[in-house]
Amino acid sequence: MKKLLLALVLILSVQTFAAEMKGVKFDDEITLAGKKLVLNGLGLRKKVIIFTFKVYVAGLYLEKKSKNAEAIINSNQVKRLEMKFMRDVDGEKISEAYIEGLKNNGVDISKFPEEVKKLTSKITDIEEGQVITFDFLKDKIDINHGNVNFQITNKKFMPHVLKLWLGKAPNSGLKEGLLGL
Repeated sequence: MKKLLLALVLILSVQTFAAEMKGVKFDDEITLAGKKLVLNGLGLRKKVIIFTFKVYVAGLYLEKKSKNAEAIINSNQVKRLEMKFMRDVDGEKISEAYIEGLKNNGVDISKFPEEVKKLTSKITDIEEGQVITFDFLKDKIDINHGNVNFQITNKKFMPHVLKLWLGKAPNSGLKEGLLGL
């Protein structure tokens, strides 16, 4: 009996617990830029066109958990927004969604032509299972989209990118999930 109990304890101590939403798993913590980040929350991006389609599950990683969107957006802490796609999506549709999201959050995109062009022109078609990460570092955003990697370095534009998910989000539940509400 003691051996069985010991074996069970060892198995449970080695197992990595991960958060999951709609069958999509995320690590509970990651390391980015030398900082340990914890999963703040998960949110589902849906699109309604007659039917409701699940597009991706997003995970927000922070140095310290928070339920305050404005505090997260304006903080200098290292952050990651990770999108895991549940369906194929045309790259042009993603670019259009970014522009629409910026406008819905009150961004005058004419003030950031280079940043908007970089954000939208480098996005290619996504296949189910692919991941896009936005790593918000002190002086830049590193964006990794499969084999496409690029940076946005305008500090005034950086908070606007995070508002795509933590401002006026494209569907109910996405922002709340990321905030762990």
